[in-house]
Amino acid sequence: MERSTPAQNVLLTADILFNISSFFERQDDVFKCLFVHPTWTMVFVRKLWKAPIWHSTDSTQCFIRTLRKRKALFLYGHMVQRLVFKLYRKEIDPGLTSTDLKLISRSCPNLKHLTFSTINPPFNHKNVEQLLNKTPNLITLSILDCDNKWLEGSLNPLLQGKCPLLKHLEIHDCSRIWSLNLLCNIGKSCPNIISLKLYQRINKTLADRFAQLESLRIRTIHKQDFPLFFTSFTRFQPCLRQIYLATLFIRDTAIETIAKNCHNLESIEIFMCFYLTDASVKAIAQHRNTQLKHFMIAYNAYVTDESIEEIANYCTKLKSIIIITCTKLTDQPFINIAKKCKSLEEYTVRHHSWHTLASIVHTLSIRNRGTLKIFKAYEAGVKDFVVKKPNYIIDAITLEKLAIRCSNIKTLVLKCKIQETDQNKLIKAIRKFKNLEDLHISPSEKFTSDDIKQLEKHKRLRYVTLFHGFTPEIQNIQLSSRQEVSARINITLVTPANINSYRELTKYIPKNLSYDQEEYKSLRLDFFEDENLCLKGNCKTLHLFPEFRKSSLRTMSYDHWCYYELEFNKDIRHRKFKSNMTTIKGKPVNKEIIIKNIHPISLNNSKDYDALMKDIGSAKVVLIGEASHGTEDFYQERCLITQRLIKEKGFTVVACEADWPDAFKVNRYVQNFKINDAKEARASLSEFRRFPTWMWRNLQVMRFVEWMRAYNDHLEAQTKLEKGDNNWNKYDKVGFYGLDLYSLFGSMEAVIKYLQKTDPEAAEKAKNLYSCFDNFYKSTESYAFAGYLRTRPLCEKEVIKVMTSLVRKYSESILKNGHLHEDENGIDELFAAEINAIVVRDAEVYYRTMFGGHAKSWNKRDTHMINILKILIAHLEKMSKKEVKAVVWAHNSHIGDARHTDQGQRRKEINIGQLARETFGTDHTYNIGFTTHTGTVTCASDWDGDRETKRVIPSRPSSVENVFHTVAEETKIPNFLLRFNRIISNAKVFTDQELIKALSEKQQLRQRAIGVIYHPETEMQSHYFTAETSLQFDTVIHIDETSALKPMDKHDFEVRDECLEKKEYPETYPTGDNPI
Repeated sequence: MERSTPAQNVLLTADILFNISSFFERQDDVFKCLFVHPTWTMVFVRKLWKAPIWHSTDSTQCFIRTLRKRKALFLYGHMVQRLVFKLYRKEIDPGLTSTDLKLISRSCPNLKHLTFSTINPPFNHKNVEQLLNKTPNLITLSILDCDNKWLEGSLNPLLQGKCPLLKHLEIHDCSRIWSLNLLCNIGKSCPNIISLKLYQRINKTLADRFAQLESLRIRTIHKQDFPLFFTSFTRFQPCLRQIYLATLFIRDTAIETIAKNCHNLESIEIFMCFYLTDASVKAIAQHRNTQLKHFMIAYNAYVTDESIEEIANYCTKLKSIIIITCTKLTDQPFINIAKKCKSLEEYTVRHHSWHTLASIVHTLSIRNRGTLKIFKAYEAGVKDFVVKKPNYIIDAITLEKLAIRCSNIKTLVLKCKIQETDQNKLIKAIRKFKNLEDLHISPSEKFTSDDIKQLEKHKRLRYVTLFHGFTPEIQNIQLSSRQEVSARINITLVTPANINSYRELTKYIPKNLSYDQEEYKSLRLDFFEDENLCLKGNCKTLHLFPEFRKSSLRTMSYDHWCYYELEFNKDIRHRKFKSNMTTIKGKPVNKEIIIKNIHPISLNNSKDYDALMKDIGSAKVVLIGEASHGTEDFYQERCLITQRLIKEKGFTVVACEADWPDAFKVNRYVQNFKINDAKEARASLSEFRRFPTWMWRNLQVMRFVEWMRAYNDHLEAQTKLEKGDNNWNKYDKVGFYGLDLYSLFGSMEAVIKYLQKTDPEAAEKAKNLYSCFDNFYKSTESYAFAGYLRTRPLCEKEVIKVMTSLVRKYSESILKNGHLHEDENGIDELFAAEINAIVVRDAEVYYRTMFGGHAKSWNKRDTHMINILKILIAHLEKMSKKEVKAVVWAHNSHIGDARHTDQGQRRKEINIGQLARETFGTDHTYNIGFTTHTGTVTCASDWDGDRETKRVIPSRPSSVENVFHTVAEETKIPNFLLRFNRIISNAKVFTDQELIKALSEKQQLRQRAIGVIYHPETEMQSHYFTAETSLQFDTVIHIDETSALKPMDKHDFEVRDECLEKKEYPETYPTGDNPI
């Protein structure tokens, strides 16, 4: 490709190519893109190596040879994020050695997803343990085949906390006698696990240990374990999105509870839950409604058409449905699902009549929206369904219609009666499925070698499985396809001798069955009633469904039958629960109502705030607080929430409790001003030199600033690409601004500096007026004392004159169309100078009144901050000509509504939280606070003192933090958010009236506030105040144990943390029970 046309130039843009690459799903398509252009190679090679797929030992060895190259063109190993270690089709050797695994562990430092499907050499527990030790970024670990010894040896790195980011854990086919303590310890060491797939015995301990799951897949809960497990499980899983249950002991009440309480549930799979009835399925349909995306029910003899019809009526947005051997179902519910669920991507039906399957195919061919990707139809094999006049049949014409309507089908299974005698027409219909990759078919006429050659012409088809319908000559083709690595199609032949056909299988029942075929590892028996079943040979798995006699289970050998382990013991009675009431000063707090409303979160996971985003609704101003100015976790979560507000709700202002001139340098960087001397985020934060430097010069803020710059650059490029340069409005960019007024002298310098560039005469006048402050040695403390003692004239009139002249200049400079005569950022720089002048004026008042009373200066400061926010929003709305939304970052004491605190009620203090609700309206303002029980904090002992890391004393019994801590301990959910209000249709409503009352004034709960100074020895007097948390904030995020904020510069890590090292508390702890 030559760079000759604009269209071609666009396709050589890396950002666009990265987006394009996400639409390629097949590895061979990505591989072809490598040869288009060098720029394409740079982009697509990363896509190709991100998750390499090995189809044979040869491709595995090619991967290893590439890693060994010393002068490779790319650092291929650094691109690898996902690896699957397994035996490939017809292979007995994985093609790797112990040396190869060591090479992978050294060369692939960014591995995030690992799957082990074999424990054969070289995948012994020692080698796997070494590999896991070198993968600290591991997110997903799947173990699909293991034994006790292997499991306990391999998972040592998880127990030692070397994989702290692990989120998805799957352990399959392990010994049934494994220790539950192993998994419990993993849950303790890997607190971020949100997906758990287990095929072993489990009990209620695991429900408590993994309390923030989004996906849970469990099989074979023992009868004695199930009631206790389920009681714990249903109480503490509000995040759950996917659940798979396979147990005999579950009843309708359990499913109903899940459907009601797990509000985010999208996927439900019910396997071999024999005793469930229509009540369960109806509850799922009615409570999950259109939120349900995937539904599977298998092997049930009680579910009827009535409940499946409700799935079709209520769950119209289903993406996937699987129904296996539900004996009481007729044709109609299957047809209605195909009619009403038009966006299905997968439809699987097993063990139903051929005319039912034909009706489904016909309905899909006329009603599906073309979204179907997987269709599997398995005919019943135990009894024949007699139909006098079938409405539809499956023939070449029907399949051709399906191929045209559902062109995205990748997997097609037709293990059913196909009424097509013309083999050429059938092959032609199959080739109409343009994206077909995997075909399983039971043709009425036997396939010949010519038919297979026709199928080989299909561009996508890779795997073909034929059931009984083939001639002997095809067996030779099958053998050659196994031997030739380059063969286009992998052919699998299933004959009656393999005993894989249900009809053939019934011939052996109820006789003793001897099974000794080496090719197959599983045996399926339907509706068997033999009490003396005998298994021999290599059969490793036995599926029993849907109803069976207990006597038949007793005769089976455990050595052969190990898929399910059923025990018929007496139920264990429920233990009595502890009281849900904790008594503190004032009225006792009902923790049960709090537990009912908590929403678990896993730190550093923005998806956990989906519910919060809904609650924020159409708010114009969102205020996000922090319980201290030195806690890493508060900054991290605040950044995640803000990013989602920017991306999803169009917020363009991030206004902070920071000085205006310092923050505006950051704004120049994130918006890429022409007047910008910062080349990176670190440099843009260099102006934050005033104590406390760590408050903004820290790693979290630096990463967020870098993200803002990248977001703005991408937004500008994308808008110009889609709408053209003339339609780009630079005021659509996100900005970073400061609201505070401590920069008295810094703002004066900024005003003079601006005027020297634009109006030297005005600069001299301003300089003369501001020289008034020279009498106070440029010291804010001296000016504050002079204002209090009135020992000399102050500078009030002078700062007002400068400010007035700049405001007038700003007003005169804006034309009617909102643009300036000056350069691109001229209006912005003038506006910044005007704000600096306002800061000088308000700072002068603040310092003048500082010693006149805390409330007066406090109120002036917060009034200034809300005024700056109002001016800023008005300016941006004038320039952008559309509504502007703002996020405010400040301390809880500024963010929470002061009217519901001791300071507001007794000291008559006001703050941003109160003023924002009054200015923008309660229904358009959303306040978010943070709390913590204990941990570490970055702080100082005195103003302008050295930075230290101190241990935060555990919260006091009479505090809201302690209430949240006891809730965290009881539920085993250390981090959660509590939502008090939500905005619906531009109106704020309570989420739960009882929850509001639980944390209201009658409880007299204290709340902790740590600023930049922390004195643990006088904590009760200096850091606690009484507050009505549920009225103060709209949402509170509780993080039970937090860590100290990490400064940006390397030398900043050298801090004093004497108490931290010894984990000691001051001698006065826990004295001091008097309120503020």
